[in-house]
Amino acid sequence: MSKQVGSVSLRLWQPQGSEMQLFKQVAPTLEDMANSGQVVSALITDYPLGAWGDDESRDYHVKIRVPVGNVGEERLAARVMLVVDGVEEPVALVRVVWTGDEKLSTRINREVAHYTGQAELLGLIRRW
Repeated sequence: MSKQVGSVSLRLWQPQGSEMQLFKQVAPTLEDMANSGQVVSALITDYPLGAWGDDESRDYHVKIRVPVGNVGEERLAARVMLVVDGVEEPVALVRVVWTGDEKLSTRINREVAHYTGQAELLGLIRRW
């Protein structure tokens, strides 16, 4: 299998005062990426992902702590970009909305729950 793209990085911009708490590749393999970051500036970190195949896809789980806001306030928590052979491509904006509604603040995204459960199961298997 030949690789089509030689150099890919995930570029993460975080606002001042925020803190990266978790960064993992969750598919196709589970890898902790938190310590692989290369600082670009005070607010930007690149995470090298290596070479990618033509139709390859990977999933990542990112957890960022942001300064507390007021109910109803919305804030940008992160900007996610791919840097492909030196060219930056926007991927997603991660936003935070503070709410007083307990049902909204305690629900978990189905995909995040799936990958979190897989990681917990893997940990249990390794300890066994």
